[in-house]
Amino acid sequence: MVGPAPIRRIWTGRNTCQKAGVAVTPQELTEILDLHQRYIGGLRDGKRAQLSSRDLSGLNLSERDLRSIIAPGANLSRCCLVLTDFSFADLYSADLSHADCTRAVFHRTDLRGARLQCARLVMANLEEADLRPGIFASFVPRRARTNLSKVHLDHAIMVQARMDLADMTDSSFVGADFSGACMPQADLSDSDLRQANMARARLKGAVLAGADLTGADLSNANLSGSDLTGATLNGANLEGANLSGADLDDAIVTDADVRRAKQEAARRPPGGEIDRVIAEHGVWLRTNGREGRRASLRGCDLSRVDLSGVDLSVADLSGTRLAGAKLTDAKLAMADFTKADLTKANMARADLRGANLTNAEAERVNMRRADLSPLPLKDAAGQPTGKFCPATLNGARLCHANLADAKLVGARLDGTDFYAAMLVRADLSDCRMQRAKLKGAVLEDAILGKPAA
Repeated sequence: MVGPAPIRRIWTGRNTCQKAGVAVTPQELTEILDLHQRYIGGLRDGKRAQLSSRDLSGLNLSERDLRSIIAPGANLSRCCLVLTDFSFADLYSADLSHADCTRAVFHRTDLRGARLQCARLVMANLEEADLRPGIFASFVPRRARTNLSKVHLDHAIMVQARMDLADMTDSSFVGADFSGACMPQADLSDSDLRQANMARARLKGAVLAGADLTGADLSNANLSGSDLTGATLNGANLEGANLSGADLDDAIVTDADVRRAKQEAARRPPGGEIDRVIAEHGVWLRTNGREGRRASLRGCDLSRVDLSGVDLSVADLSGTRLAGAKLTDAKLAMADFTKADLTKANMARADLRGANLTNAEAERVNMRRADLSPLPLKDAAGQPTGKFCPATLNGARLCHANLADAKLVGARLDGTDFYAAMLVRADLSDCRMQRAKLKGAVLEDAILGKPAA
C-alpha cells in the first residue's frame, strides 16, 4: 500500500510556515501530523493537530488523514490535497483557493467563510459540509460569505450541504449532487450545472442568472424568489419545484415541463376571511364535523399574523407561510404544517400534540414550553382507544430554534435539523431520531431516553 506523499512545497514560495511570526518547518509539521495520526487511531500519546492561522500554502498533503483537525483561518492555498480526508475538521474561514482537492473528503467539515475560489474539487465529497458565511476573529475579509467562485466541483457530493449566501459564480458543477442542500440566496450565476442533482435543494432567493441547468434534476426544489434570467433549463426536471416569484425572463426552457412546477404566488387572504375560516372551524370541532367546515389555509400567506390562543386543531396549514406569526398558546393538535414556513414564528406554549411538521422551515421558531407529545386518540363516541398519534417533525429545519422545556416525548425526528437549537430541559425521551442533527444544540438537562422502535 502506497502511503501519503511526503510534505513538500509544490510551488515557489516561502520555505517555512508561519503563525504569529513563529516559523514552523516542514519537519516540525510532520511531527504534528504524526501525533494527529496517533490521535485519530486512539493510540497513546496522540495529540489532535492544532493548526489555527498556520500558513501551509503550497504544501503537498495529498492522501493524508486529517480528520477532525483544528485549522480555522489556516492558509492552504495552492496545496495538493488529492484524496485528503478532512471529515469533521474545523476549517472555519480557511483559505483553500487554487488548491487541488480532487476526490478529497469534507464530510461534515466546518467551512464557514472559507475561500475556495479557483480550487479543483472534482469528485470531492462535501456531504453535510457547512459553507455558510463566517468571519475569522484574527482578520476580517471584505466578504464574509464562503467563496466558491470559479471552482471545479464536477461530480462532487454536496448532499445536504449548507451554503447560505455562498458565492458560487462562474463555477463548474457538472453532475454534482446537491440533493437536499440548503442554498438560500447563494449566487450561482453563469455556473455550469448540467446534469446536476438539485432535488429538494433549498434555493430560495438564489441567483442562477445565466446558469446552464441542462438536464438538471430540480424536482421539489424551492426556487421561490430566485433569479433565473437567461438560464438554460433544457430537459430539466422541474416536477414539484416551487417557482413562485421566480424571474424566468429570457430563460430557455425547451423540453422542461414548467407546467408541473409550482408557480402560483401565495395568496394573502383578507382579515375577515381568516376570521370566518376560524369561526367555521370552531363549529366543525364542536359538532364533530356535522356542521361548519374544517379550516384549510393551505399555501396561504399568513406572515406576521396574530393567531395567539386560537383553536386550529386538525387544520390544514400545509405549505402555509407563517413567518413571524404569533401563535402563542394556540391549540394546534394534529394540525398539518407539512412544508410550512414557520421562520421566527412565536409558538410558545402551543398545543402541538400529534401535529405534522414534516419538512417544515422553522428556523429561529420559538417553541418554548410547547407540547409536542403524543395525542391520545378517541373513537366516534369520544372514548379513549388506547392509541396515540405522535408529533412528526421528520426533515424539519429547526436551526437556532428555542425548544427549552418543550415536550417532545415519542416524537418522530428522523433527519430533523436542530443545529444550534436551545433544547434546555426538553423531554426527548422515546423519540425516533435517525439522522437527526444536533450539532451545536444546547442539551443541558434535556431528557434523552431510549429511541422508540
